[in-house]
Order: sequence, then structure tokens, then C-alpha cells
Amino acid sequence: MKKTLLSLAILLLGLGANAQEVLSSIEFKQNSTDYEKIGNYTDTWKSTDEKWVFKGFNNNKNGWDFIAGGRKNNASEPYFYTGVYAAPVSKIVIGIAARYTASAITSATLYVADTNTFENAVKTSLTLPTGANSDWTITIPNPAENKYYKVGLVIPSQKSNGQAISINKITVYGKSDKADAEYAFSKASVCAPLGSSIDAPDFTCAEGAPAPEYVSSNTDVATVNSATGAVTIVGVGTAEISAKSESNDKFLAGSASYKVYVGQPVNSIAETMAITDKATLLYINYPLTVAFKNFNNTFACNGNDFIQVYGTQPAYTVGDVIPAGWIGCYDLFNKTTPEIINPIDMPEATENNGFTPAKVSEITTADVNKVVTIENVVFAEATPSTKDNFTGTVNGSEVAMRNNYTIKGVEAGTYNVTGVVAIYSGKAQFNVTGYEKVVDTGIADIVADENAPVEYFNLQGIRVENPENGLYIRRQGNKVTKVIVK
Repeated sequence: MKKTLLSLAILLLGLGANAQEVLSSIEFKQNSTDYEKIGNYTDTWKSTDEKWVFKGFNNNKNGWDFIAGGRKNNASEPYFYTGVYAAPVSKIVIGIAARYTASAITSATLYVADTNTFENAVKTSLTLPTGANSDWTITIPNPAENKYYKVGLVIPSQKSNGQAISINKITVYGKSDKADAEYAFSKASVCAPLGSSIDAPDFTCAEGAPAPEYVSSNTDVATVNSATGAVTIVGVGTAEISAKSESNDKFLAGSASYKVYVGQPVNSIAETMAITDKATLLYINYPLTVAFKNFNNTFACNGNDFIQVYGTQPAYTVGDVIPAGWIGCYDLFNKTTPEIINPIDMPEATENNGFTPAKVSEITTADVNKVVTIENVVFAEATPSTKDNFTGTVNGSEVAMRNNYTIKGVEAGTYNVTGVVAIYSGKAQFNVTGYEKVVDTGIADIVADENAPVEYFNLQGIRVENPENGLYIRRQGNKVTKVIVK
């Protein structure tokens, strides 16, 4: 394990200068008895010791290791506030868990008041957290004694419950004459497949700080050497590895931790879909190429197989390659849609190889999650721009479609339509993602051989001598194709 080296002179000068002492802390864990059970996003609830009050945050009746905010189809203003502290509070550190969407939060405000009604509170606008799986540190302006502290959010109506923000721990700090042990790990979490070994994140601390004792919260998943911090994987699941020390005459108590997620390795989409228990953590050991993304839904493929990934994830674009090496669970949503749910530590894309939908003339329920293009779809009337069902006709047969992603509609006509195959009421449904109008080029009955000269026309059928950036019609003899000129 590595240590941050500080000179003795700097250490002596720094003692007590910026040290922070933990005044109070609450951690959210499954089946915890430290707080009330709540199963919605509207009620007010408290910690068992009544030092913490929450409103608008759901803990899934203590079924999650976090609390979540943000309501589906309703605006909300979730908040929490602390009990009063005799000592001046210097900062509040909020652990942001995996669910977090910065754009989903309009504002955050700190309220400091003499009573828990927060009348005449001093308000401070807050900078939002930097991202998921991070610490949101709120520095208290003008620390004073015997104050209450409240953090409130404004969240507009959401497409899904509990996706705007999730919190796994809140800690209140006050100033101290002792030095901070500065315990820290270089990573917040590590993912690994069962049967492998892991390299623990680097540990750092202040020079002279007491050596930590390492402990595991779940020895059925991972054990840890109490002196060295070396981790041994035992089973599938989640464990928290902590480094802790007691305070002494120079240093405050030290504490730092990271999560270990161990999954059953799956090497293909087919292996993933063979899992029957949706609670089993899986280690996704194969890359995926993004075919379409909408909010927290990503439709991706590996070869000819497709699957949907649902949950908090990086901002992927079509064609991005998602590397292997992350955790998720498999679910057959509504008994029809194969999904990897609750992804953990999904990596950023390392490359973009593009994605071209396959062209098909029909769809079936076997094509669920595939992103494809149906050619020459005839619409007798304009398609909707709102979420609605409609139909198109291909070779005389009707195709059930839906504007599930609220894309702009098109006028009546013939189009090549791209979309995601879904299942509704046991039948295939096409959730449209884009339209391309089929254009009559006006070019026909051309006879020539392969050595004939090449000619270019614009989409209106007008010949172009020197085509530049754009989409053109290329004619060589009796062969006519569309090409993009760059």
C-alpha cells in the first residue's frame, strides 16, 4: 500500500489547521435498522436516533444500499436536514451513488437556521455533484454553533422514478485541533468475475497517521487481510472493504472504503439470457456496440445478437464500443424484453466503429431489441410527433409502429424506417427512431457496361458535374446507387 509523504515540518504546521472531526454520519444499507422504511417518493421519514429527517427520498423499504430522488411524471423537491450541533459545522459530505443525472436537477440549496422549521434560514446556492459514485462536499460558509442544516433539491418531472440522484452516505464534519488522517482509496469500486483475483485500489494517508485495520463487510463475497489490505474473492455479490483507525492524541479517526462487486462471468448475450435469477450479479465479459440510446436505455449488439441495457450509464452515442468488464443483472422485463439492468461501473467507450442497421422486409417477436431498417414503408397519412401508435404498409402488409421516443413525425409518403423491435400484447411492434424519405430519382432504362462513365445527380435528379459534401445518386451504366461524398 502506498502512502502520501509529507515533510515533518509541513505536518507540524498543519496540525489542527484544516482537520475535520466527524460530528454525525448516516449510511444507507439494505435491511438497516438505522432509519425508517419508506417505499415512495413523497413521504417524510427519520433516522432511528431522530438526528436526520428526509422527505422525497425513497429507500425501497430499506431494500437498497442508497436512497433515491426524482419522481416519474411529477416534479419534486426532496431534502434532508440534520439535528442541531453544539460545535460549528465546517462541511457536509454526501456520497453520490450510481444513480445520478446532473441534467435532471434544476438546483440545490443549503439552508442554515436556528430551528428545524428553517424560518429565516440563510440560503446558499450549491454547485451540483460532479458525477455518479463520487463525494459531494458542501463547505459551510461562516460556521457557527447550535445550527440546523438542510440540503434541498429541485427536480422537474422525470421519465423514471429515482434516477435523478441517489445517496449512499452523509457525513457532517466540524473543526478539530487534531490532524486529519487523510485516508483515501484511488477508486470508489472494483468489478471482478468470480474465480479471478483483484488488485486493491491504492491507499493513501497522511504521513505519521496510524496504520489502518482492513475489514470486509461481507466475507461470503470477499475477505481482506487486516494488515495488508490484500483481497481474496470468495463468492458472487457485493462487499465493502474499509480501512479504519481510532483517533489518537494527534490524529482524528481514519476511515475510507471502496466497493467490490463480484459477478458470475458471462461471455456472450446468449449466456447472459440463460440466467434465471435477476438478483444474480453478472460480470459482462464481452464488448457491446451501441445501436440506439434513449435516456437510460441503450440497445446494443454483439455480432447478430441484441440486448437492452437499462440504468445509469455514460453518455454513449451510436457506434460506441462498450468494453467488457462491468457488472449488471439480467431480467426478462414483462416476460418479453431481455435486459441487463442496474449496471455498475459501465466504462466509457474506447472507440466508435459505427453501426449500420440491417435492412429487413418484416419483423417478428424473435427480433426483440434489434435495431433494423424496414424499407419502402408507405404511410397513408402523417405520422404522430407524440407518443402514439400508428401503422405503415410494406408490400401490402400492415406493420404496427409506435413513436415511443417522441421523434418528429413525417408527412404521408414512402420511407425507409429505422427503429427498435419491441413486443406488445404478444405481437411485434416497431418503435421508430428515424425516417428516410424514398426519393424518385427520375433515372431509368439506362443501358451501359461496367466501363461506362460515372455520373452524379442530386436527390432531385439534376446532374452534378463536381459533387461536393453531401448525398448523391451515382450512375454507372445501368447501376444506380446512393453515395455520400465527403
